[in-house]
Amino acid sequence: MFERQTLPPLPPSTTLTALTALGDDHAWISGTADILTSRPSRPVVLRWNGATWTREDLPELDDAASLIAISAHTTADVWAVGNTHRDPLVLHNDGATWARVDTPAAGWLKAVTATDHVHVVGRGPHTLRRTDPTWASDQALTTTRESLTTITAAAPSDVWAGGSGWSGSGPTSYRYPILTRWDGTAWTNHPLPAATSPRGYVTSVAANSPTDVWLGCATPHGMGVHRWDGDTWTTLPTPPATGRLTLRGVVAGWTWGTRTTPGTFTTRPVYYRWTDAGWEEVVLPEQLATKSAYDTGLATTPGGANVWAYFTAADGIHLLRHRTSP
Repeated sequence: MFERQTLPPLPPSTTLTALTALGDDHAWISGTADILTSRPSRPVVLRWNGATWTREDLPELDDAASLIAISAHTTADVWAVGNTHRDPLVLHNDGATWARVDTPAAGWLKAVTATDHVHVVGRGPHTLRRTDPTWASDQALTTTRESLTTITAAAPSDVWAGGSGWSGSGPTSYRYPILTRWDGTAWTNHPLPAATSPRGYVTSVAANSPTDVWLGCATPHGMGVHRWDGDTWTTLPTPPATGRLTLRGVVAGWTWGTRTTPGTFTTRPVYYRWTDAGWEEVVLPEQLATKSAYDTGLATTPGGANVWAYFTAADGIHLLRHRTSP
């Protein structure tokens, strides 16, 4: 069962965008504040220290800005990416303070994964790879009509990224999914599961190990969940649900989204864990289970012993924690 957690006071009109966690005592959340106010939007980072969540001090920016993704390699190597009104935005925490890091990127940034080398993806065919103290630009895609929006690392020399491209023009154009893999030297296209629709996009990819990679692919009929064992893809069944289920993402062993109650337009947050018997819905605290939700998210610690999740409702943002018994 999920346990309700307490967030620190947040600025007006805050939305959370991503989670990253290292263990019982270390987790971070990225977000953006003042989205629907007269003030310029500004980035937000929250940190869990094992006892409480606090809001981090971030460098002052001269422009409206937002954070989209965050990834922690160690407690002294945490990266967050997003965009200002004019330029890409990369922030780094060295264990003590956050600082802005210059980047050669020209397009908007969408995702980051932090290992021995930090990889950043976004709009356009190139990715960024941090080899201190400089950045390298690696070509991952073939055209400017393709972009990557999710990234994960199974190992420093085994990095996966997914996104989409556009084919055609006008009313006959369509979006198609893309999956590519870094081997330490170059990016190459990786075959998608046979069950994947040729129309859609990769919503998320998450590696537990080189032989355990989870993939979420959106199609015209909803999101499918697939699992890589090092040799082949297995397409997993859709979690059972009463009403319309809309899955939003996947991490190793988990998927989440919202469920629309039959006969209504009310959407509830739902989180599923993969077990030997299939998908199991993880129960929410009673006072939260009936709330109408959007902007759901989830992250696990390495090994999956701790799971953090959030959703936004009319009365604000709610944070949850699930701990697996030893």
